[in-house]
Amino acid sequence: MPKNDPQHLSCAQKTAHIWRKSDGSWSEQIVPACSPADEGARPGDYTTPDDPIDISIWLIKADNARNCAACKQELSNAARIPDLWWTDYSRNSNGHFGCEELIDKDGKPGEVVTWTRFLVKILQNNDQDKYHWLKFNILIHWNPATNRTNILLFDLAAELHTKVVASLKTAALNQTARTTDPFWPYPSLVEHLIDRQDQAVWALRTLVRMIEKTRQVSPDMSSHVFTRMHDLARHAVHISETLEVGIDSIAALVDRHGAFITERHPGSPASSIHDRLLAFQNLLLSLRRRSDSNHQRLQNEIQLAFNNVSWRDAAISREIATATQVDSAAMKTIAMLTTAFLPATFVAAIFSTSFFSLNDAGSWVMSHMFWVYWAFAIPISLATTGWWTYWQKGQPFTPVKEDDTREDHKA
Repeated sequence: MPKNDPQHLSCAQKTAHIWRKSDGSWSEQIVPACSPADEGARPGDYTTPDDPIDISIWLIKADNARNCAACKQELSNAARIPDLWWTDYSRNSNGHFGCEELIDKDGKPGEVVTWTRFLVKILQNNDQDKYHWLKFNILIHWNPATNRTNILLFDLAAELHTKVVASLKTAALNQTARTTDPFWPYPSLVEHLIDRQDQAVWALRTLVRMIEKTRQVSPDMSSHVFTRMHDLARHAVHISETLEVGIDSIAALVDRHGAFITERHPGSPASSIHDRLLAFQNLLLSLRRRSDSNHQRLQNEIQLAFNNVSWRDAAISREIATATQVDSAAMKTIAMLTTAFLPATFVAAIFSTSFFSLNDAGSWVMSHMFWVYWAFAIPISLATTGWWTYWQKGQPFTPVKEDDTREDHKA
Protein backbone atom coordinates (compact mmCIF):
# COMPACT_ATOMS: atom_id res chain seq x y z
CA MET A 1 0.00 0.00 0.00
CA PRO A 2 1.76 3.21 -1.12
CA LYS A 3 2.47 5.61 1.67
CA ASN A 4 1.37 8.60 -0.43
CA ASP A 5 -2.11 7.19 -1.00
CA PRO A 6 -4.47 10.16 -0.27
CA GLN A 7 -6.78 8.08 1.90
CA HIS A 8 -3.90 7.34 4.25
CA LEU A 9 -2.34 10.79 4.61
CA SER A 10 -3.87 11.19 8.08
CA CYS A 11 -2.89 7.72 9.26
CA ALA A 12 -0.20 6.94 11.75
CA GLN A 13 3.08 6.06 10.09
CA LYS A 14 5.10 3.02 11.01
CA THR A 15 8.75 2.54 10.21
CA ALA A 16 8.98 -1.14 9.39
CA HIS A 17 12.27 -3.03 9.53
CA ILE A 18 11.69 -6.31 7.70
CA TRP A 19 13.84 -9.43 7.58
CA ARG A 20 13.25 -12.39 5.29
CA LYS A 21 15.25 -15.55 5.32
CA SER A 22 15.25 -15.52 1.52
CA ASP A 23 16.76 -12.03 1.39
CA GLY A 24 19.24 -12.59 4.17
CA SER A 25 19.25 -8.86 4.93
CA TRP A 26 17.15 -6.18 6.54
CA SER A 27 15.00 -3.75 4.60
CA GLU A 28 13.28 -0.59 5.80
CA GLN A 29 10.08 1.06 4.65
CA ILE A 30 7.80 3.77 6.06
CA VAL A 31 4.16 2.86 5.47
CA PRO A 32 0.77 3.73 7.01
CA ALA A 33 0.14 1.81 10.19
CA CYS A 34 -3.10 0.52 8.71
CA SER A 35 -1.27 -1.15 5.81
CA PRO A 36 -1.47 -4.96 5.83
CA ALA A 37 0.90 -6.44 8.38
CA ASP A 38 2.49 -8.72 5.83
CA GLU A 39 3.44 -5.98 3.40
CA GLY A 40 7.11 -6.24 2.67
CA ALA A 41 9.78 -3.62 2.25
CA ARG A 42 9.79 -4.12 -1.50
CA PRO A 43 7.22 -1.84 -3.18
CA GLY A 44 3.99 -3.63 -3.99
CA ASP A 45 5.32 -6.86 -2.53
CA TYR A 46 3.23 -8.94 -0.16
CA THR A 47 4.19 -12.04 1.72
CA THR A 48 3.48 -15.31 0.01
CA PRO A 49 3.55 -18.73 1.68
CA ASP A 50 6.81 -19.43 -0.13
CA ASP A 51 8.50 -16.19 0.98
CA PRO A 52 7.35 -15.28 4.49
CA ILE A 53 8.51 -12.40 6.64
CA ASP A 54 10.43 -13.78 9.61
CA ILE A 55 10.88 -10.63 11.71
CA SER A 56 9.31 -7.20 11.56
CA ILE A 57 10.19 -4.29 13.84
CA TRP A 58 7.69 -1.44 13.81
CA LEU A 59 8.28 2.04 15.21
CA ILE A 60 4.90 3.67 15.81
CA LYS A 61 3.40 6.69 17.59
CA ALA A 62 0.80 5.15 19.87
CA ASP A 63 -1.52 8.17 20.07
CA ASN A 64 -1.55 8.54 16.30
CA ALA A 65 -2.55 4.90 15.97
CA ARG A 66 -5.28 5.36 18.59
CA ASN A 67 -6.75 8.27 16.64
CA CYS A 68 -7.06 6.29 13.42
CA ALA A 69 -9.68 3.54 13.62
CA ALA A 70 -8.22 1.73 10.60
CA CYS A 71 -4.69 1.80 12.03
CA LYS A 72 -5.88 0.61 15.41
CA GLN A 73 -7.85 -2.26 13.88
CA GLU A 74 -5.06 -3.36 11.55
CA LEU A 75 -2.43 -3.31 14.30
CA SER A 76 -4.72 -5.20 16.66
CA ASN A 77 -5.36 -7.88 14.04
CA ALA A 78 -1.75 -8.16 12.90
CA ALA A 79 -0.13 -8.31 16.34
CA ARG A 80 -3.08 -9.70 18.33
CA ILE A 81 -3.09 -6.59 20.52
CA PRO A 82 -5.62 -7.08 23.34
CA ASP A 83 -8.31 -4.45 23.87
CA LEU A 84 -7.01 -3.57 27.32
CA TRP A 85 -3.78 -2.32 25.77
CA TRP A 86 -5.68 0.54 24.11
CA THR A 87 -7.43 1.67 27.30
CA ASP A 88 -6.72 4.97 29.05
CA TYR A 89 -5.64 3.27 32.27
CA SER A 90 -3.07 1.28 30.36
CA ARG A 91 -1.82 4.37 28.53
CA ASN A 92 -1.59 6.37 31.77
CA SER A 93 0.12 3.59 33.69
CA ASN A 94 3.61 4.25 35.06
CA GLY A 95 4.61 0.70 34.08
CA HIS A 96 3.28 -2.82 33.69
CA PHE A 97 3.79 -6.21 32.08
CA GLY A 98 1.20 -8.42 30.43
CA CYS A 99 1.12 -11.72 28.62
CA GLU A 100 -1.55 -13.53 26.65
CA GLU A 101 -1.10 -17.02 25.27
CA LEU A 102 -3.51 -17.88 22.47
CA ILE A 103 -4.85 -21.33 21.70
CA ASP A 104 -4.72 -22.63 18.14
CA LYS A 105 -7.55 -24.34 16.32
CA ASP A 106 -6.43 -27.72 17.65
CA GLY A 107 -6.69 -26.53 21.24
CA LYS A 108 -2.95 -26.40 21.73
CA PRO A 109 -0.83 -23.45 22.90
CA GLY A 110 -0.10 -21.22 19.94
CA GLU A 111 0.73 -17.56 19.49
CA VAL A 112 2.10 -15.58 22.42
CA VAL A 113 1.57 -11.85 22.90
CA THR A 114 3.55 -9.98 25.55
CA TRP A 115 3.61 -6.29 26.29
CA THR A 116 5.39 -4.10 28.78
CA ARG A 117 5.79 -0.43 29.59
CA PHE A 118 8.63 1.34 31.37
CA LEU A 119 9.19 5.02 32.13
CA VAL A 120 12.51 6.74 32.79
CA LYS A 121 13.05 10.32 34.02
CA ILE A 122 16.44 11.72 33.06
CA LEU A 123 17.88 15.03 34.26
CA GLN A 124 19.84 16.72 31.50
CA ASN A 125 23.29 18.29 31.78
CA ASN A 126 23.28 18.19 35.58
CA ASP A 127 20.45 20.73 35.58
CA GLN A 128 17.41 19.88 37.66
CA ASP A 129 15.28 22.30 35.63
CA LYS A 130 15.93 20.38 32.42
CA TYR A 131 14.65 16.83 32.21
CA HIS A 132 12.76 14.53 29.88
CA TRP A 133 10.78 11.33 30.11
CA LEU A 134 11.62 8.23 28.08
CA LYS A 135 9.04 5.58 27.29
CA PHE A 136 9.73 1.94 26.62
CA ASN A 137 6.30 0.86 25.37
CA ILE A 138 6.79 -2.56 23.82
CA LEU A 139 4.52 -5.25 22.41
CA ILE A 140 5.82 -8.52 20.97
CA HIS A 141 3.73 -10.96 18.95
CA TRP A 142 5.26 -14.39 18.35
CA ASN A 143 3.75 -17.02 16.06
CA PRO A 144 5.41 -20.45 16.37
CA ALA A 145 3.48 -21.80 13.40
CA THR A 146 5.18 -19.39 11.00
CA ASN A 147 8.25 -18.55 13.12
CA ARG A 148 7.18 -14.93 12.73
CA THR A 149 7.95 -12.27 15.35
CA ASN A 150 6.37 -8.82 15.27
CA ILE A 151 8.06 -6.31 17.55
CA LEU A 152 6.09 -3.09 18.07
CA LEU A 153 7.98 -0.19 19.65
CA PHE A 154 5.53 2.56 20.56
CA ASP A 155 6.71 6.13 21.25
CA LEU A 156 10.37 5.14 21.38
CA ALA A 157 12.60 8.22 21.68
CA ALA A 158 14.34 9.13 18.42
CA GLU A 159 17.70 9.02 20.19
CA LEU A 160 17.16 5.30 20.81
CA HIS A 161 15.88 4.21 17.38
CA THR A 162 19.21 3.25 15.88
CA LYS A 163 20.62 1.55 18.99
CA VAL A 164 17.51 -0.42 19.86
CA VAL A 165 16.88 -1.63 16.31
CA ALA A 166 20.55 -2.59 15.93
CA SER A 167 20.52 -4.62 19.15
CA LEU A 168 17.33 -6.42 18.09
CA LYS A 169 18.88 -7.27 14.74
CA THR A 170 21.89 -8.70 16.55
CA ALA A 171 19.67 -10.77 18.85
CA ALA A 172 17.77 -12.08 15.82
CA LEU A 173 20.93 -13.79 14.58
CA ASN A 174 20.23 -16.54 17.12
CA GLN A 175 17.72 -18.41 14.99
CA THR A 176 17.12 -21.15 17.55
CA ALA A 177 16.16 -18.66 20.24
CA ARG A 178 13.82 -16.59 18.08
CA THR A 179 12.01 -19.63 16.72
CA THR A 180 11.52 -21.32 20.11
CA ASP A 181 11.17 -18.51 22.63
CA PRO A 182 8.76 -15.54 22.33
CA PHE A 183 10.80 -13.64 24.93
CA TRP A 184 13.98 -13.54 22.85
CA PRO A 185 13.85 -9.73 22.15
CA TYR A 186 13.51 -8.77 25.82
CA PRO A 187 17.15 -9.04 26.98
CA SER A 188 18.21 -6.52 24.33
CA LEU A 189 15.33 -4.18 25.13
CA VAL A 190 15.78 -4.38 28.90
CA GLU A 191 19.49 -3.69 28.51
CA HIS A 192 18.66 -0.29 27.00
CA LEU A 193 16.26 0.33 29.88
CA ILE A 194 19.03 -0.45 32.38
CA ASP A 195 21.39 1.93 30.61
CA ARG A 196 18.90 4.83 30.75
CA GLN A 197 17.91 4.17 34.35
CA ASP A 198 21.59 4.14 35.22
CA GLN A 199 21.96 7.58 33.61
CA ALA A 200 18.93 8.85 35.54
CA VAL A 201 20.20 7.62 38.91
CA TRP A 202 23.72 8.95 38.47
CA ALA A 203 22.55 12.31 37.12
CA LEU A 204 20.56 12.71 40.32
CA ARG A 205 23.52 11.56 42.40
CA THR A 206 25.71 14.25 40.77
CA LEU A 207 23.26 16.99 41.75
CA VAL A 208 23.00 15.67 45.31
CA ARG A 209 26.79 15.56 45.58
CA MET A 210 27.02 19.18 44.38
CA ILE A 211 24.70 20.19 47.22
CA GLU A 212 26.79 18.26 49.75
CA LYS A 213 30.02 19.88 48.58
CA THR A 214 28.69 23.45 48.52
CA ARG A 215 26.56 23.46 51.65
CA GLN A 216 26.78 26.69 53.63
CA VAL A 217 24.85 28.90 56.01
CA SER A 218 24.72 32.46 54.81
CA PRO A 219 22.72 35.47 55.97
CA ASP A 220 20.96 35.66 52.61
CA MET A 221 19.80 32.03 52.63
CA SER A 222 16.15 32.17 51.67
CA SER A 223 13.22 29.90 50.96
CA HIS A 224 14.47 29.65 47.36
CA VAL A 225 17.23 27.30 48.54
CA PHE A 226 14.70 24.98 50.13
CA THR A 227 12.42 25.22 47.10
CA ARG A 228 15.26 24.03 44.85
CA MET A 229 16.13 21.17 47.17
CA HIS A 230 12.53 20.06 47.48
CA ASP A 231 12.16 20.25 43.70
CA LEU A 232 15.16 17.95 43.36
CA ALA A 233 13.56 15.65 45.94
CA ARG A 234 10.53 15.45 43.63
CA HIS A 235 12.78 14.18 40.84
CA ALA A 236 14.26 11.65 43.27
CA VAL A 237 10.78 10.37 44.13
CA HIS A 238 9.91 9.97 40.44
CA ILE A 239 13.14 8.12 39.67
CA SER A 240 12.63 5.75 42.60
CA GLU A 241 9.03 5.22 41.56
CA THR A 242 9.90 4.26 37.98
CA LEU A 243 12.64 1.95 39.24
CA GLU A 244 10.26 0.27 41.68
CA VAL A 245 7.63 -0.26 39.00
CA GLY A 246 10.28 -1.42 36.54
CA ILE A 247 11.53 -4.02 39.01
CA ASP A 248 7.99 -5.30 39.51
CA SER A 249 7.45 -5.50 35.75
CA ILE A 250 10.73 -7.32 35.17
CA ALA A 251 9.86 -9.72 38.00
CA ALA A 252 6.53 -10.47 36.31
CA LEU A 253 8.36 -10.92 32.99
CA VAL A 254 10.86 -13.34 34.55
CA ASP A 255 8.09 -15.31 36.25
CA ARG A 256 6.09 -15.63 33.04
CA HIS A 257 9.16 -16.67 31.09
CA GLY A 258 9.90 -19.31 33.72
CA ALA A 259 6.36 -20.64 33.34
CA PHE A 260 6.80 -20.74 29.55
CA ILE A 261 10.01 -22.76 29.91
CA THR A 262 8.24 -25.19 32.24
CA GLU A 263 5.28 -25.60 29.91
CA ARG A 264 6.99 -25.84 26.52
CA HIS A 265 10.58 -26.91 27.26
CA PRO A 266 12.10 -24.75 24.50
CA GLY A 267 15.70 -25.77 25.22
CA SER A 268 18.98 -24.16 26.24
CA PRO A 269 18.56 -20.81 24.39
CA ALA A 270 15.55 -20.06 26.58
CA SER A 271 17.60 -20.79 29.69
CA SER A 272 20.23 -18.34 28.51
CA ILE A 273 17.55 -15.70 27.93
CA HIS A 274 16.14 -16.37 31.39
CA ASP A 275 19.56 -15.98 33.00
CA ARG A 276 20.10 -12.63 31.30
CA LEU A 277 16.69 -11.40 32.42
CA LEU A 278 17.54 -12.41 35.99
CA ALA A 279 20.83 -10.53 35.75
CA PHE A 280 19.06 -7.40 34.53
CA GLN A 281 16.51 -7.75 37.31
CA ASN A 282 19.35 -7.78 39.82
CA LEU A 283 20.92 -4.70 38.20
CA LEU A 284 17.63 -2.84 38.51
CA LEU A 285 17.50 -3.78 42.17
CA SER A 286 20.97 -2.35 42.73
CA LEU A 287 19.99 0.85 40.91
CA ARG A 288 16.97 1.16 43.15
CA ARG A 289 19.23 0.90 46.20
CA ARG A 290 21.39 3.67 44.77
CA SER A 291 18.29 5.76 44.06
CA ASP A 292 17.03 5.23 47.61
CA SER A 293 20.45 6.30 48.89
CA ASN A 294 20.29 9.46 46.76
CA HIS A 295 16.88 10.25 48.17
CA GLN A 296 18.02 9.73 51.77
CA ARG A 297 21.14 11.85 51.24
CA LEU A 298 19.02 14.61 49.79
CA GLN A 299 16.64 14.45 52.74
CA ASN A 300 19.65 14.69 55.06
CA GLU A 301 20.81 17.82 53.25
CA ILE A 302 17.36 19.37 53.48
CA GLN A 303 17.22 18.61 57.21
CA LEU A 304 20.76 19.89 57.74
CA ALA A 305 20.01 23.13 55.89
CA PHE A 306 16.86 23.57 57.95
CA ASN A 307 18.76 22.94 61.19
CA ASN A 308 21.54 25.33 60.18
CA VAL A 309 19.07 28.08 59.41
CA SER A 310 17.28 27.39 62.69
CA TRP A 311 20.62 27.60 64.53
CA ARG A 312 21.43 30.87 62.79
CA ASP A 313 18.02 32.28 63.68
CA ALA A 314 18.47 31.11 67.28
CA ALA A 315 21.83 32.91 67.49
CA ILE A 316 20.24 36.09 66.18
CA SER A 317 17.44 35.67 68.70
CA ARG A 318 19.99 35.36 71.51
CA GLU A 319 21.66 38.57 70.40
CA ILE A 320 18.31 40.32 70.32
CA ALA A 321 17.49 38.95 73.77
CA THR A 322 20.81 40.24 75.16
CA ALA A 323 20.20 43.67 73.70
CA THR A 324 16.69 43.61 75.09
CA GLN A 325 18.03 42.76 78.55
CA VAL A 326 20.42 45.73 78.42
CA ASP A 327 17.58 47.99 77.35
CA SER A 328 15.38 46.54 80.06
CA ALA A 329 18.01 47.23 82.74
CA ALA A 330 18.33 50.81 81.55
CA MET A 331 14.58 51.23 81.59
CA LYS A 332 14.42 49.80 85.11
CA THR A 333 17.03 52.32 86.24
CA ILE A 334 15.03 55.14 84.74
CA ALA A 335 11.88 53.75 86.30
CA MET A 336 13.53 53.55 89.72
CA LEU A 337 14.78 57.13 89.46
CA THR A 338 11.38 58.28 88.35
CA THR A 339 9.75 56.37 91.20
CA ALA A 340 12.19 57.86 93.70
CA PHE A 341 11.81 61.48 92.64
CA LEU A 342 8.26 61.66 91.39
CA PRO A 343 6.62 61.45 94.85
CA ALA A 344 8.88 64.21 96.15
CA THR A 345 8.03 66.32 93.15
CA PHE A 346 4.40 65.56 93.74
CA VAL A 347 4.66 66.68 97.39
CA ALA A 348 6.46 69.85 96.38
CA ALA A 349 3.77 70.57 93.87
CA ILE A 350 1.06 70.03 96.47
CA PHE A 351 2.58 72.30 99.02
CA SER A 352 3.67 74.80 96.39
CA THR A 353 5.53 76.46 99.16
CA SER A 354 8.93 77.99 98.78
CA PHE A 355 11.18 76.59 101.48
CA PHE A 356 14.00 78.90 100.43
CA SER A 357 13.84 82.61 100.09
CA LEU A 358 16.05 85.71 100.05
CA ASN A 359 16.15 87.97 103.06
CA ASP A 360 16.56 91.68 102.96
CA ALA A 361 20.30 91.28 103.00
CA GLY A 362 20.18 89.21 99.78
CA SER A 363 21.03 85.87 101.45
CA TRP A 364 19.21 82.54 101.11
CA VAL A 365 17.04 81.66 104.10
CA MET A 366 15.59 78.19 104.70
CA SER A 367 12.14 77.94 106.19
CA HIS A 368 11.88 76.36 109.61
CA MET A 369 9.05 74.20 108.13
CA PHE A 370 11.39 72.48 105.64
CA TRP A 371 11.18 69.28 107.68
CA VAL A 372 7.57 68.91 106.56
CA TYR A 373 8.78 68.25 103.00
CA TRP A 374 10.98 65.40 104.14
CA ALA A 375 8.34 64.10 106.47
CA PHE A 376 6.02 63.51 103.53
CA ALA A 377 8.41 62.92 100.60
CA ILE A 378 10.56 60.17 102.14
CA PRO A 379 7.72 57.90 103.37
CA ILE A 380 5.75 58.32 100.15
CA SER A 381 8.83 57.53 97.99
CA LEU A 382 9.66 54.43 100.06
CA ALA A 383 6.08 53.28 100.02
CA THR A 384 5.76 53.76 96.26
CA THR A 385 9.04 51.94 95.54
CA GLY A 386 8.12 49.08 97.86
CA TRP A 387 4.70 48.73 96.29
CA TRP A 388 6.16 48.67 92.76
CA THR A 389 8.71 46.00 93.73
CA TYR A 390 6.04 43.86 95.35
CA TRP A 391 3.76 44.22 92.34
CA GLN A 392 6.52 43.20 89.90
CA LYS A 393 7.32 40.02 91.85
CA GLY A 394 3.68 39.10 92.03
CA GLN A 395 3.15 39.13 88.23
CA PRO A 396 2.98 35.55 86.80
CA PHE A 397 5.36 34.65 83.94
CA THR A 398 3.43 33.60 80.84
CA PRO A 399 5.65 32.24 78.03
CA VAL A 400 4.58 32.72 74.43
CA LYS A 401 3.04 29.52 73.11
CA GLU A 402 3.70 28.38 69.57
CA ASP A 403 0.86 27.14 67.44
CA ASP A 404 1.90 23.49 67.21
CA THR A 405 -1.13 22.57 65.15
CA ARG A 406 -0.52 24.81 62.19
CA GLU A 407 1.75 22.32 60.42
CA ASP A 408 -0.53 19.42 61.25
CA HIS A 409 -3.35 21.04 59.31
CA LYS A 410 -1.08 21.47 56.32
CA ALA A 411 0.26 17.92 56.33
